[in-house]
Amino acid sequence: MEHLPFISTHLWNPERIGAIAIYCSDGRWGEAFDEFCHEGLHIPRYDRFAVPGGPLWLVMRFRIAWEKSTIFHNRSQFFQRPG
Repeated sequence: MEHLPFISTHLWNPERIGAIAIYCSDGRWGEAFDEFCHEGLHIPRYDRFAVPGGPLWLVMRFRIAWEKSTIFHNRSQFFQRPG
């Protein structure tokens, strides 16, 4: 059986929209999220950033960085010499 190459019906569009969608990499969400962006937000195209946990990834990274910063700050106060 011969496999024919896939040919997309969508043409390349060099115009940038300037939007990014950050969503969960779980493939079960992909179609619904595309529909939300297209129909709900009226964004025809956008850059995709799919990561486990979606936008929660950003929050968790910020929280970890904040906690490390707070721990470092508290330790530096602990080790300061009086006077």
